[in-house]
Amino acid sequence: MDNVIDKEALMNSLFLGQGMPSKNSNHPSGEVVTLLPPNQLVDFHSNELGHQPYQVRDDEDMEKLVESAHERGIISPLIVRVDSKIPEKYEILSGHRRKTAALRAGLTEVPVLVKEADDDEANIIVCDANMYREDVAPSEKAWAYRCKLEAMHNLGIRKQGMRTDLTSDPVGPKLKGKTSTAIIADESEDSMTQIKRYIRLTYLLPELLQMVDDGQLKFRVGVELSYLERPEQEALLDVIICDRVKPSLEQAQQLKQMSKEKRDLTVDLIHVLLQKEPGNSGLTAGYINKLLPQPIRKMPASRKKEYAAKALEHYAKYLAEHPEEGQQWLADSRN
Repeated sequence: MDNVIDKEALMNSLFLGQGMPSKNSNHPSGEVVTLLPPNQLVDFHSNELGHQPYQVRDDEDMEKLVESAHERGIISPLIVRVDSKIPEKYEILSGHRRKTAALRAGLTEVPVLVKEADDDEANIIVCDANMYREDVAPSEKAWAYRCKLEAMHNLGIRKQGMRTDLTSDPVGPKLKGKTSTAIIADESEDSMTQIKRYIRLTYLLPELLQMVDDGQLKFRVGVELSYLERPEQEALLDVIICDRVKPSLEQAQQLKQMSKEKRDLTVDLIHVLLQKEPGNSGLTAGYINKLLPQPIRKMPASRKKEYAAKALEHYAKYLAEHPEEGQQWLADSRN
């Protein structure tokens, strides 16, 4: 097929009044439409992630997009800007899926709208262009909100001479009396509280964040676990993988509180905590098993019970020899 786009038709249908697009080997300047080879277009990388936060999925929708590209080419122009770091390249602000489809369809040119945008403006465009897809994963939305809020923060400082922060408390730059998060909330389906929760997810280890995406960890559990320090999250990840357990919301909140109190959240402590049944601090079978010495844990249940009974018997004898401790137990039980 002839995959050269009819430039005049493209302009008449999409960009009426902006003039004819130009095909130019040099970088176009300003907001103009032009045709470029897909291999001149690179993924957006000018944020703290070092890449655009959205995944290009090879799914049924992509197959349909490739088929459409075969038949009609890419009709809706990609939005790009000149890449300041890579000569003769353009960063894609909107249209990563269209570029992939164009490459798979064997197109030699795609229509692009070249915008002049600094890093912060580009971040906002990237986030807004992809935020409302149906298949956006929690991690994608989390990083999109964080990058957009950081960009608005920077723009607020540069253009308004005022300050905001990622907590979005009402102390930052206002636009018509609103914080940056309130503005984002007005433009999205999420409340300010939910946006803050999404942003918290970006402080999770990548492996834990992936578990949220996969549904192995519930969203709110991931939010609570994001408050753990990195070594604590690494210890938790070890326990999750080795013990094949998943913290409940109650357990995640308990871990968060223990971290806040500067408790030593070691692998062993987390290991014991996650064996307890949520809402039950009693002597569950799993909890008792974790208190047994390693060799005893491997024995049959009857032998474990025998060991536990003898342990209690010895402790009873100890308390008989140390009545002051026995009295303390009785006092504690009355409180």
